[in-house]
Amino acid sequence: MTVRGRTVALLALAVVGALGMVGLAGAAAPVRASGGVHVPVLMYHHIACPPKGASDDLWTCPSTFRATLRLLKDKGWRAMTADRLAQRVAAHRSVPPQRLVISVDDAYDDAYLAAYPILRDLRLTATFYVITGAVGLAGQVTWDQLREMRAAGMDVANHTVTHPHLDEVTPEEQEAEIVGAQDTIDVEVGHRPRTLAYPFGDNDRSTRRAARNAGLTLAFTDDWGASESASRPFLCPRLYIDGSNTPKAVLAAVAPFA
Repeated sequence: MTVRGRTVALLALAVVGALGMVGLAGAAAPVRASGGVHVPVLMYHHIACPPKGASDDLWTCPSTFRATLRLLKDKGWRAMTADRLAQRVAAHRSVPPQRLVISVDDAYDDAYLAAYPILRDLRLTATFYVITGAVGLAGQVTWDQLREMRAAGMDVANHTVTHPHLDEVTPEEQEAEIVGAQDTIDVEVGHRPRTLAYPFGDNDRSTRRAARNAGLTLAFTDDWGASESASRPFLCPRLYIDGSNTPKAVLAAVAPFA
């Protein structure tokens, strides 16, 4: 995620959390394109408490994750996968009110050890954006774990092969990163992703062309907001969530998109 995108996201959540407001009107200007749908996509990373001395920008304690999802569910919100959202957007179909996507980036091992059991207990689904070249390394999920999660209704999606700044590499390298991840996920879990999360949110025209040519139908940036449409399918925003965000702050953040 870029510094600009994360700063906007954190400022927005800080304001709604501090004021206890429902909505972000005075905090940040969310992306809301005309047409399409406005499904908030929550962006998490580590579902674990931060190590001593670490910043909480990539970490959410499992107890906070559980409390947030329970509160959202109690308030009428229901989860869908990014894959299902992509299908509806491509077909120009509406989405029922109070639908959101829970996304977890980078596929650290706590995605399986912490996030997945909580989601299963609460009967919620999520999308896990996987760096395919890192799967099986120390601190990362394994393909066996991802296959289990996929069989349980979770979505396994594209976060490239090596997590580069895509706008800083050649078009050929962009294509290799995106198509390579598509092919590996297809082989390993038996499903070809429909969605991509750009590493760091970085993309350019060549990146978006490569995503389209790879058969993807939605791609997510780090811009703050909730807007998915067939006219802008490769510039969809998300809501960045980290360990500083209380359950009530997250509830307030999604409220404008109910």
